[in-house]
Amino acid sequence: MKKKMTIVWGVFIVVILLGMIVVKIAGGRPLKKAEPKEVTAFTDSLLNEQHFKGVVLLAQEGEVYYEQAYGYANQEEEQRNAVTLSYPIASVQKSLTAMLVEQLVSEGRLSYDQTIEAFYPQVEQANDLTIRDLLNHRSGIEMDEIEPDSLLDNQAEQLNFVLTEMSVTEDQSFTYTNANYSLLAGILSMVSGQSYQELFEERIIEPLNLKQTYFWNQIPTELGFPLAYTFDEVTGQDYQVSWASYPDSRRLFSSLLGAGNVFMSVGDLWKVQKAQNNGKILTEKMYNEMTETVTNGYSSGLWLSDHLKISSGSLGGYTTSVYGDEKNENLVILISNQAGSIDTGSMAEQIYEALTE
Repeated sequence: MKKKMTIVWGVFIVVILLGMIVVKIAGGRPLKKAEPKEVTAFTDSLLNEQHFKGVVLLAQEGEVYYEQAYGYANQEEEQRNAVTLSYPIASVQKSLTAMLVEQLVSEGRLSYDQTIEAFYPQVEQANDLTIRDLLNHRSGIEMDEIEPDSLLDNQAEQLNFVLTEMSVTEDQSFTYTNANYSLLAGILSMVSGQSYQELFEERIIEPLNLKQTYFWNQIPTELGFPLAYTFDEVTGQDYQVSWASYPDSRRLFSSLLGAGNVFMSVGDLWKVQKAQNNGKILTEKMYNEMTETVTNGYSSGLWLSDHLKISSGSLGGYTTSVYGDEKNENLVILISNQAGSIDTGSMAEQIYEALTE
């Protein structure tokens, strides 16, 4: 009898140990690894059903296991969307600008508590506004997203446009505006002695070997670029031409220094996500400093909630959503040139839930 009990307990312990091995703990709750075929089938079904056009990337356990393109980049010319095509990432660029700020902070060349009067003495209340205030949209600065009357060809014109159009209030509660990040781009230049574009290329594009990342005025014409479309829910018709489609919206893109004028492929954007804390651009310590260890709320271009990070942008008919955990173990990236019948962020959240259920 004793021998039988010993065998039973031995089997029980082995079962428990095996269970502990195969169960992943994420965010305090056990997760089983979702079957890739089930997740990809769910993703395809959801995106097609919602009339999504664009590209998707899914990462599980830190590795990409699914990249797919849907629909046309240019319906008239029958150019298909492709995972190698570069799309506007819109406000997702803000988190990249924040990464550059963190690099200069870690080098001792900037401080998050530093006020901005040395850089912009003409800005009202500049002696009360800090670098961190700009990063977190708590500066009291307000500016509508407006298209300039003419193309802004260089950084000086872009900064002058922002400084002319923006206003400063005494209310330093959260107010989202591109102006904060354009001012940060100017500060990066003043401190580094390089243009924002040069700094971006040297510190992000080159070390990550990004081959499909371009500024708004650098896209090789032979590659083509995706047009922006809308879905007409009344008629059920896809590919309704958007007035805001690039290149018709080039003047708007030219005004978004540091805030939304970069085009990237979905694969390049994945490399950037990993580089936020894997040491290639930032270490985990630097990432925590950049986000001020915020657990819930907006910080440095990211919405953070219970160890999840969400980064999104919408510009000129294009939308981008990054949804996943802060360690980039499980992540969903959607970039659309036709958002579909529900917003891209909601679709990214549904796919992430399927990925981790």
